[in-house]
Amino acid sequence: MNKLKILIGLIILGVFIQSCDLSESMRSGITADEFYSTEAGLYDLTVAMYEPLRQYYAEVRPGFIMTSKGTDLFTYGTGARPYWATYDGIHPSVQSMSARGPFPVWLHFYRGINLANSVIERAEDVPGLSESTKNIWTAEAKFIRAHNYHILVQTWGNIHLTLEETTGVETEVNYATEEQVWPHVISDLEFAVANLPAEQNEIGRATSGAAKHLLARVHLIQQNWDEAARWSTELIQSGKYSLEESVLGLWDPCTYRRGNVSDETIWAMTKNQDTRQGDTIHKSREYSSRTRGEAGVTADFAIGTQVSRHKPTEFFITEVFGNTREHPVNQWNDERWQLFKDVWYFNDEGGLPDGAAVGDTALYFTTTPEWQEMSREEINQIEQERGGGIRIFRIEDYTDRLWVSLAYKFRHCDPGGSPIPHDGLPVRNEVGGGNPDWWGRTVNMFRLAETYLIASEALMHLGRTDEAADYFNAVRKRAEVPGESIALITPDNLDIDAILDERARELVGEWLRWYDLKRMGSEIFLDRIRSHNPDAAPHVQEHHMLRPIPQQQIDRTTNDFPQNPGY
Repeated sequence: MNKLKILIGLIILGVFIQSCDLSESMRSGITADEFYSTEAGLYDLTVAMYEPLRQYYAEVRPGFIMTSKGTDLFTYGTGARPYWATYDGIHPSVQSMSARGPFPVWLHFYRGINLANSVIERAEDVPGLSESTKNIWTAEAKFIRAHNYHILVQTWGNIHLTLEETTGVETEVNYATEEQVWPHVISDLEFAVANLPAEQNEIGRATSGAAKHLLARVHLIQQNWDEAARWSTELIQSGKYSLEESVLGLWDPCTYRRGNVSDETIWAMTKNQDTRQGDTIHKSREYSSRTRGEAGVTADFAIGTQVSRHKPTEFFITEVFGNTREHPVNQWNDERWQLFKDVWYFNDEGGLPDGAAVGDTALYFTTTPEWQEMSREEINQIEQERGGGIRIFRIEDYTDRLWVSLAYKFRHCDPGGSPIPHDGLPVRNEVGGGNPDWWGRTVNMFRLAETYLIASEALMHLGRTDEAADYFNAVRKRAEVPGESIALITPDNLDIDAILDERARELVGEWLRWYDLKRMGSEIFLDRIRSHNPDAAPHVQEHHMLRPIPQQQIDRTTNDFPQNPGY
């Protein structure tokens, strides 16, 4: 990934901007108004509006904290502000605390919206700009604006709505209801669909396919079933994208890095060192167990220094992924389970317990009933008989640091490491933090499997259950372990619970779960969390379906900006 750095002279835009896979350029010696009135300047401005997306997608904390924690799939592990996982103690001021909550998304997405507004307004007056280029860049800007608003309005409800460029300090909010925001989102996306190209030369730039996918998602959120079905099926049937043959292949970081994307990928960015926003966070370690510090186990390079933020619920690892073969979708027949890590091996020769060797099993996190039915004394006896320092954890033995974890899905590539097998999935040893391959991974923002599930859900609501089941089963069948048989859904058994469980298996960690529960309405939102997340169950209330408006925003507003109810 190359960098674009632009020094924007306007206070409201005054940051160094880094782009998505675009060539380096530096402009100086001219004013912002002069520069952005040229074709080269407008190009740089168009590229710059993508940079704020990193605050949500680029594996820094806010995006996955605000979408995974506090759901039916993940409860609290350690650190990173427990209230986002438990709903206990959320108040308007906590959003402003560093990067460990939604506030940076609010801040940077509005910055991206202002950049998009600038492109839309200025494109009309750039001399020599072709009509085609003007329409494409304007369509990109409208796509970014629609994307950012679709996250902001889902998260906060009634928000500030601006469709014009801001060039100075403004302290008055243009307060808009959710019902007022959504039509602008849809209108922007319709323009983007009509004017964006099917392909772009640079990874990360919006395409007509990305706009169609987002338009289908937005209509699904709005329960416009006909339109959601129309756009999702049109995208699928276009033949432009196709499901990867294997789930494990799709998430292979050594294949999809440095600008390579899967045929399933609709919209992506490439993770590089700039993606970190000055931090050392990457997503895999946030979902991993905190095995560093365990005797004989050091941080794996591909997974990083594990910090154990997202602890899977028992429901997720025993029901969504069935822990017996009697479940139609289970840990033996579903390849997506292999993206979890349930075994850690000794890899630190200097810290080995007596009788252990590098490569021996150090930690084993059990999920199946036969292990859960054993007493702790029986488990201890097995550990002693096995020897070598092995530790076995039943589900009830999982701690706030150690559990079966979603560590492989977001791992990084180290082609020079020695493979250690786990269910046939290679993981790499640590070879040093300076390895540049750490930063090459492709980050899938939109992919075709979600499009299939959007189509399935929309068609189900339209009563076209045979078609809905076909789209649903295309995703499930792809996940079948070679040599195993995975049960496909019948039209009669397709319902919201089946949709939510399949989306959990397929899209876990992909910035969607909290929004999936929210769009189902308060009854399902509360029931799913209260039934399956014991840490959140005592505290979650209906008003938690919106986040509190950041107190900093309210304090700096000179007209009325009401706080969301319940806060």
